[in-house]
Amino acid sequence: MSGGKLRQTLRRAWIVGVVLYGAFRAMIVWKTLSGYGVNPWIYLVLDVTSSIPYAIYSAKLAEGLIDRKFERFYQNFIITALTFIAPDIYILISARSAPPHIYQIIIGVILSLALVSAYGLMRKVRQGRAKK
Repeated sequence: MSGGKLRQTLRRAWIVGVVLYGAFRAMIVWKTLSGYGVNPWIYLVLDVTSSIPYAIYSAKLAEGLIDRKFERFYQNFIITALTFIAPDIYILISARSAPPHIYQIIIGVILSLALVSAYGLMRKVRQGRAKK
């Protein structure tokens, strides 16, 4: 498989994986936060619809860093960051009746997932550059 076809296959697999992960997160939100005012159906729509641009732009971000093409770095980074956090912002806004420790847990999860994502991105960039 050529490099371009491999990237395309990996990009598509990444998109499918991110969307499935979004659906999984929606099930967790439904089970744990629906009693605090979070509508799991709204969350599901937000998560799945933001997952697609997140997957596309995070892949573009990684590819640009691997190829050392920085002209679209800020655009890809901003779209990636906004689509990453959008569903969680909905939770923070809509969970009005949640006790304070729930907010602390949600913010902790957001920060943890952001760190895991940043680490994963750095790992992909290092691996991609090593293959060149």
